[in-house]
Amino acid sequence: MNENQNIEWKQSWRDEYLKWICGFANANGGTLIIGKTDDGKITKISNADKLLEDIPNKVRDILGIMVDTNLHSVKQGGYIEIIVEPYPYPVSYKGQYHYRSGSTKQELKGAALDRFLLKKQGKHWDGVPVPYVKIDDLDSDTINLFKSRALNSKRLSNDILNEINVKLLEKLHLFEGDYLKRAAILLFHPDIANAFFRAGAVEAWGRGIEKIIEACKKAKIPAPEFRYEQSGLWLEFIFNKSSQKILILILIKNNKDITTAQMAEALGISRRAVAKQIDKLKKLKRLKRVGPDKGGYWKING
Repeated sequence: MNENQNIEWKQSWRDEYLKWICGFANANGGTLIIGKTDDGKITKISNADKLLEDIPNKVRDILGIMVDTNLHSVKQGGYIEIIVEPYPYPVSYKGQYHYRSGSTKQELKGAALDRFLLKKQGKHWDGVPVPYVKIDDLDSDTINLFKSRALNSKRLSNDILNEINVKLLEKLHLFEGDYLKRAAILLFHPDIANAFFRAGAVEAWGRGIEKIIEACKKAKIPAPEFRYEQSGLWLEFIFNKSSQKILILILIKNNKDITTAQMAEALGISRRAVAKQIDKLKKLKRLKRVGPDKGGYWKING
């Protein structure tokens, strides 16, 4: 059993690995193995019995979920297997939302976090309710223009179009409980001007997808997986161990003073894994450290 998108190996337990469990729960589930090195060697766990009790309790108390924890004994020693099921609702680690993507863990922030939370709730951007905006705030002339065009196109019946505005918006599913949805604001609010929707083919917008695939081939990393959902077109990049070297070089190219801790956070891997890839880059003479750990900087060769 090798490391992959759904399996992660750790030599010993640290409480920070609750982030990895959080990432598995928010993605497609997975298995965290405690007692294996990065190259797959099994080590001896001295406090296995205590971990079998502590880990499930910490997962329950901090993440609010349950996991199966099993101890496996082999000739070389033993390892603990933590099996994480995918959860239908968002799971947070101390207010942070982590997500397993490919062979890395990422902390979701900004727009990515918004999309994730909406997806877990079965919502889309335009379906989010907006407090404090009332139907009287909408522009009646714009609503009347909508009625006129809907009537001419015969998209809606006269019975619906003759309803009062609040009933019309209800039948158009533009309410979430007592609140108007973003779609209603986008369509009918007077402060929204010059909004438009654009639809087109790849040929009309350029060679973006083709360029992405070409760049992946040039960097010798797997091409992304493309999938289309109602919320839009998604690209999922799957990084392997070789990809980590390339990403480390990219991070250093952008910031020669970057620390290994900052690299680990950016890539969603451990500092030990970063250090291992840096050692390999040094042996390949692609990377060198100039000066001491504190006050020095990285230099890329070639």
